[in-house]
Amino acid sequence: MNSVWMAWNLIRRALGSFRGVLSYLILPVAIVSGAVGLLGSGISSPPAPVGYVNLDAGPAGERLLGELGQRENRELSEASGEETLRQAVTDRDLAFGIVIPADYSRSLLSGGSAAPIYYQLNPTEDSILLKLTLDGQHRRLADAAALIRSAEKESGNAAAGGMSAETRFAELLKAQGSEAVKTVLTDEQLYPRQGLNNVIGFTLLFLMGLSGTCVSLILEDRRQGTMARVYTAPTSSLQIALGNFLGCFALGWLQIALLLLVTRGLLRYDYGVPVWLHAAVLTAFMLVTIGLASAVAGLVRNADNAPMLNTLIITPTCMLGGCFWPISIMPGYLQTASNFVPQKWAIEAVQRIADGGSLSEAALPLLILLLMAFVLLAIGSVILKPGESAA
Repeated sequence: MNSVWMAWNLIRRALGSFRGVLSYLILPVAIVSGAVGLLGSGISSPPAPVGYVNLDAGPAGERLLGELGQRENRELSEASGEETLRQAVTDRDLAFGIVIPADYSRSLLSGGSAAPIYYQLNPTEDSILLKLTLDGQHRRLADAAALIRSAEKESGNAAAGGMSAETRFAELLKAQGSEAVKTVLTDEQLYPRQGLNNVIGFTLLFLMGLSGTCVSLILEDRRQGTMARVYTAPTSSLQIALGNFLGCFALGWLQIALLLLVTRGLLRYDYGVPVWLHAAVLTAFMLVTIGLASAVAGLVRNADNAPMLNTLIITPTCMLGGCFWPISIMPGYLQTASNFVPQKWAIEAVQRIADGGSLSEAALPLLILLLMAFVLLAIGSVILKPGESAA
């Protein structure tokens, strides 16, 4: 019961003012939500509509547009004329326009050089991929027309079997469109989510701020002599240590729950990781921050030096652990040093699951986080001497 009361007292001191609520709850949620919106939007925009003008009276133009609409799932918008289409692209009403020239089918059958005409204002990744798709379909149509020409030459007449070349070409394209075996692309989304490292990194940055809060509260108790008086009370040292631990743990979990509620529930950001596993990784990281706080509080004797924790520990370790940029772009010796900071292992645990791995593949990073937490808590329990006053 004494431990629960001490934990509640620590939470009340941390969140008992508007400044505390702003610093530990509102600000972290706002910045992480901003990171989700700017860097990790999990909602992909649909392909831009494609304008077209089909001047071909044969089957090739219709087949080309059908391939674009059915297989590429493109929204097609027919324009009244080529000039109207060109003006729509110039005015940015359309990002891409296609003009199928007149007698396109006849040109293919005769071995001519007619080809679709493309209009775009600024080349983009989407427009380049679209152009490559259309070029590929144009080549397939040319190959089909070449097959008809070859059959015409072998038969020795222009209308083998009583059918004209245009009719046989149309029948061949129709057969190609109703193929018995079709390729179906299934996107299992087994790839890293856009901006996932940055979103997780900002979350870890604010969880590291929890260590600064715990250090400040411990130093305040030491400066005022509260810690020494508590240890003289008729309660065990285990209950006192447990109370401080539960207070920091509850404060951290309140922050984690609020971050998950907003990013997953309100913003609908898809981490690609089950919520329970995501919470488990953040909880393991939070245990490391609590252990770090107890170790630092045992070393620091002057409360004026507490703000230096952010400069000397939190920011450098977040930079080294890959919270702001990929570890792979850093020099080799820094990549080796990153193995000793918890941020690297927390991000790796989430990333392995988001990449399609199983729970067993994230077990090693989780065990390393728990080992770090155990070591730091053990060090903190040894060097944190309540009887010593502040310098």
